[in-house]
Amino acid sequence: MWPLFVKIGIPLVFGIGLGIVLLLQSSLSESDYDSTRRGTGADSSNRDRSRRKTSKSREEENQRELLENSLSNGSAECTICADLISNKHKVWPCPHCWNIFHLNCVSKWAESNVNQSVWSCPMCRKEFHQNRLPLRYRCMCGRIAEPKVIAGVTPHCCGKSCGRKCGRLCHPGPCSRDSSL
Repeated sequence: MWPLFVKIGIPLVFGIGLGIVLLLQSSLSESDYDSTRRGTGADSSNRDRSRRKTSKSREEENQRELLENSLSNGSAECTICADLISNKHKVWPCPHCWNIFHLNCVSKWAESNVNQSVWSCPMCRKEFHQNRLPLRYRCMCGRIAEPKVIAGVTPHCCGKSCGRKCGRLCHPGPCSRDSSL
């Protein structure tokens, strides 16, 4: 009887014990994993916040580059009239979504869509008060009225430091959250 217990019993008890230990480890790992996925752990929430900030900065940088390139090579398009935007056209950039429109097109759009003294961007639908009708042509940073075309500078930009205080030269699109860019 003793040899049978040694052959079956000890491995059986050991196997059950090992199974319990693995089960406990697995449930703890799942709990840690779930808290990380939900962002309830302190480390995970800091990592998530950092990732979101980095991702947002990359998106903004990509949007700036895309706008600079499309304005420079003449491929930017007004989404109201679907015509290309040249460096000779007066434009208006939405300060919320950064889409660029012909000033004439967006002014007509705003005037025709004023409802209770509010109008909205044709792309992002951000609402603006009637006193913010886009009537004047300004450079992309807003510093200079009626900017001139400057060789080597992105069209519709004044070539001076950004009027929105980001530390870059006047540019289309959002300012960097990191002022060192």
